[in-house]
Order: sequence, then C-alpha cells, then structure tokens
Amino acid sequence: MNLNKTAENLLNNLFISRLSFSYTYKKIIAFTLAEVLITLLIIGIVASLAIPALIADTQQAEYITAWKKAYGIISQAQLNMIRDYGSVSEVFSNIYYTTEGGNNFMNGWLPYLSVIKKCIPGRIISDGCQTENFKTLDGNTILYYNIQPYTSGIVLNDGTFIGFYPGICSGSLCSDSNLFIDINGSKEPNVMGKDVFRMSYLPQKGRFIPGIGGSDCTGAGWNCGAYYLTQ
Repeated sequence: MNLNKTAENLLNNLFISRLSFSYTYKKIIAFTLAEVLITLLIIGIVASLAIPALIADTQQAEYITAWKKAYGIISQAQLNMIRDYGSVSEVFSNIYYTTEGGNNFMNGWLPYLSVIKKCIPGRIISDGCQTENFKTLDGNTILYYNIQPYTSGIVLNDGTFIGFYPGICSGSLCSDSNLFIDINGSKEPNVMGKDVFRMSYLPQKGRFIPGIGGSDCTGAGWNCGAYYLTQ
C-alpha cells in the first residue's frame, strides 16, 4: 500500500514538474501583446505603401497588353487595305475637315474591323460610343468627342473604342489625321498613355503609326503607344 502511494506521489510530482517546465518555457518564448500589436502595425504600414503601387503596376500592364492587341488589329486592317487598294491613303477619299469627311474617314475602316456600334461625327458621346472626353497624361481634357463636330467613332466587338479625327486636310489623308484608341471603351481612367492611345498618319510611311513621331511617354502622352510597343 505504501509502495503504491509512493509511486502515485512520484507520478504526480513528475506531471506537475512537466507542467511547470512547459509553462515556464512558454513564458520565455512568447511575445507580449504590445510586441504583437507593434508588429501588426508595421506590417499594415508597409502593406498600405506597397499594395496600391502593386495594383497600379498590374493594371498598367493589363492596359499595355490590351493596347498591343488593339495595335495588332489596326495594323492588320492597314495591311488588308494595302492588299485591296495598293495603299492606305487610296482607301480614303474626301477626308475634309467636315462632317462628311469624318464619316468618310470612319467608313473606310468599317470593312476591315469587327464593329458592333458606330457613331457619326459630333455624336460620339450622345450616341453612346463613349461617355466622356479623354484627358492627356499631364491632366488636360481633350474635347475631341463632343466638341469637335467632325470626329466619328466605332466600338469593336471586344469593347475597344476608336475615334476618327479627319484633321485639317484637303481631301486626302495628312499628318493631322488621327486615330484615338481607348482599349477599355468608356471605362475609366480615359487618360492618354494609360488606357487611351493615339495613332497618326505619316505620309512618308504611308500608314498610321503609334504616337506622333516620337517614342517617349512623357508630357501629354501622345507617344506612349510607340513607347510601350518597345517594352
């Protein structure tokens, strides 16, 4: 009986000793509440600084990918024009700085693009091809869509919007003839160099090129399309 009691006491002492050691050990390695809160605060600050930039970079990468796709579609359309007419300029006649000129400019592209909606000159916004004018990269609003009475527009089957500005020309394409490509249609931000890109007709090359002859993405953002094609 005494032996049993002794054995029981030994087991109890051993169990309590282990509990005591475990408790002491946990106290040594544990963080205090203040330390945990400070750590979480630091993580939150770092995340608040890094995540918006990461999201912006990811979104811009998506815009650039969509722009390259749209550029490929327009480039193929120009190749088909050359196949059918010998040159891009031969497709377009009477491209004057008039309502008729704006219509003629748009109509020349229609056989070569998958169009689900078109808007006649001066009615791009009122007819629903776009919801607002775009801004330049440096923050200025460009009123091509509802103020310029000679700009027409179309929406492609993937939602891309293309605005056709005939320029101040004398019956044919000139370097003032422009395309404005909004790769996500009426969705924001509607900013040149972000989701809007410009292509201009270059007589020396006989086709529309991205930008206005440069390859930078600064200032108004006119040349961002050319810049991103090299990235």
